[in-house]
Amino acid sequence: MANLVDARTWVVDNLVVNSALILGPGATETTVGASLVNATLTGTTTLTGVLTTSSTVGALKFSGGSPEIWIGSVNLSFKTNDGVSNILVLDNTTLKVTVSAGSLSFGAAASKIVPGATSISLRNNADSADNLILLDAGDATFRTKITMPGPLVLTTAASKIIPGATTLSLRNNADNADNLIITDAGNATYRGAIGLGVTPAAAANTITWNATGNTGPNIFGDSTKLLFVGGTTGTFWNNQANDAELMRITNAGVLALGTTTTTNAVLGQFVMGGVLFASLPAAVNGTLTYCSNCAPASAIDQTCTGASTGSLAFRVNGAWKCIS
Repeated sequence: MANLVDARTWVVDNLVVNSALILGPGATETTVGASLVNATLTGTTTLTGVLTTSSTVGALKFSGGSPEIWIGSVNLSFKTNDGVSNILVLDNTTLKVTVSAGSLSFGAAASKIVPGATSISLRNNADSADNLILLDAGDATFRTKITMPGPLVLTTAASKIIPGATTLSLRNNADNADNLIITDAGNATYRGAIGLGVTPAAAANTITWNATGNTGPNIFGDSTKLLFVGGTTGTFWNNQANDAELMRITNAGVLALGTTTTTNAVLGQFVMGGVLFASLPAAVNGTLTYCSNCAPASAIDQTCTGASTGSLAFRVNGAWKCIS
């Protein structure tokens, strides 16, 4: 090597420094396998080739107040100890930073990522779409689905979920059916049963409510009417076990109590289920029923008797009175 005392430029093939190497302003060090304990760089210093600090506590020290590292024309790479794999690459062309392996860790307990003036984006691998974009104002936009263990907590006192232009849908787990769909106009459609204060009945298209004690459902209409829209055959009321029909109003406008037979009945008519004479109960006074085998009355105030063609029966003064 050229090793003159006053030499301004010198080139070495293998430089070993056992204590320290100080390179001053404008220095250029061209090395092929330089091994240092400590290197102190002052001013603008250019290093080419491979520079190795051999001490376990060895350091590359910059003494300036605002030191700079100028990368090559393509990139600057931080490699593994064997020099084979990249850990961190700074690209001079795209100005990207690539972490090749492992994770990016923040040591501060309250760490921060500070975005640009408008937003910060997590892009897809092809760098062609925003998978997640966070605006500086705090709004977040996801590219597709959000999956989380829950719960989803809305902290605003008057919180909102804003749907799409037409509907908002709560889907089943298989994502092949709408369990609940709410249109932008406010109409709601349920796929199965609805339970109000209680587990709903197993049957689909039913509403089940908790009617413990004196509590029960409160159903309100608008200022002029309460509207029930029946199914294709009418509106039905069943018992609590949902295994017997108690009352129905057919689409023809026939009210039926205790019977499912409304043959030939027309709008405004009332049909009652029959009870046998022997089964007439000790009901409260004022009860009206149809006795299917009572004898038709021959007088207005005639006590009912059985084994005949049937008659209406009133409960009066503790007795059943039949009328024709």
